[in-house]
Amino acid sequence: MKPSQTLIKLGKWLMQHGRLRIVIADDEAAYFNENMLKAAKSAGYHGIERIHYVTQAIFSSWLTTPPNIVILDVRNVCDSGVAKDGIELARTLLRETSAMVAVTSAHKWHFRKSLPQIDYFIEDRQLTSTDFVNELSAIVDYYLSKKARFYRHVLMRIGVSLVRGAMQGVG
Repeated sequence: MKPSQTLIKLGKWLMQHGRLRIVIADDEAAYFNENMLKAAKSAGYHGIERIHYVTQAIFSSWLTTPPNIVILDVRNVCDSGVAKDGIELARTLLRETSAMVAVTSAHKWHFRKSLPQIDYFIEDRQLTSTDFVNELSAIVDYYLSKKARFYRHVLMRIGVSLVRGAMQGVG
């Protein structure tokens, strides 16, 4: 098993114990509905939240304690004091927090062009509960592999520093 696969498995184990926080912000009640959330929780995604509208208070809390993953609709999802639309909100979250941002929209052409730096795009909003759990699994796998790359890099740099320090102490 590759080290990155080991880290992903560790991440999934931690996620099942409530360590991974996923927030879905979408104004349409039909998308990411209660049945989909129940299916996700049954599949081990216990830290999943669903909101319909991002207020200033919610946004401020995200800046202080960002969710690990934000799944965000790009239209009619936030207060104008927070951002003019979901696209601006996504850009702010990417710039100001450590959250991974996944976006969705009924207007696929619109957000692909506007958000090229986004981490993940949900192409199909007409998901069954099973499809949603599979999509969520793909998002979490992407998130964990992205984090695993970062931590491998950090560990490598620490290891190099320790080896250099040890080598200087020998000479």
